[in-house]
Amino acid sequence: YTTIANGLIWAADHGARVANISYEVTSGLTAAAAAQYFESFGGVIIAAAGNNAVFDSAIDNPDVLTVSATTNTDSFATWSNRGNTIDISAPGVIIYTTSYGNNYTSVTGTSFSAPIVAGVAALVKSVNSGLSAQQIQCVIKLSADDLGDSGWDPLYGWGRVNAARAITYAQVPNPTSSCLNPGVPSATLTISSPSVTNKTATSATISWTTNIPSTDTVYYGTSKNNLNQVLNDTTQTTNHSVILTNLSAKTAYYYQIKAVANYGEVTTTSRVSGFRTRAK
Repeated sequence: YTTIANGLIWAADHGARVANISYEVTSGLTAAAAAQYFESFGGVIIAAAGNNAVFDSAIDNPDVLTVSATTNTDSFATWSNRGNTIDISAPGVIIYTTSYGNNYTSVTGTSFSAPIVAGVAALVKSVNSGLSAQQIQCVIKLSADDLGDSGWDPLYGWGRVNAARAITYAQVPNPTSSCLNPGVPSATLTISSPSVTNKTATSATISWTTNIPSTDTVYYGTSKNNLNQVLNDTTQTTNHSVILTNLSAKTAYYYQIKAVANYGEVTTTSRVSGFRTRAK
């Protein structure tokens, strides 16, 4: 991260206003500080989401436009990372590019999705140089082709980037008047129907739903006033469940659910509920 951070600072000082980073750097604190410096010059940073097929539950970095990968049929590339940090998606499968020895080759990965978005950011900047870094991000999000769930979702972000529409959008008066910052719209988050099933002497399943996708945490313990054990449901979804294990037989337990959505902007907590494990 230190080398990347130094590169961003050098680039900002020497006039660069769009930077592509084909590494997983969105959550790196060192790179994040350099990203803020780059953005202070009006620069836009685009980063690859990564290719490990994992969900990133970290809070989104608003200074970095993080890109997941799509296929040539506009479906989500199953190997692409997904999660709270995803802002936009772009093609990342069988991308034709240059290679060693003055050759061309086909490559796959979010490392090749991110530069596509970086190119669009440069085009947007070229047709409206007065836009700030956040406004350029906004134009790219608002002009994307919405894929997956309506609006933002953890796979495609705001959708697959659309270069032509972004350029057109950047030239209309006040192009970012409807942009939300950060990218996920505000909403009311509610927890519904918490229930306890599959109770045994040593385990139990807690299930519940939320009205919008969220990542949730269950706090539990044998005292209402000391819920000192924690179990996370890190999947961004509306249908949640966790399995509590290593419980004591014939014992009263209490639990409370905390839900988090929209990059940590929206949270809610359920009331404390209880159940009793079965006898051995």
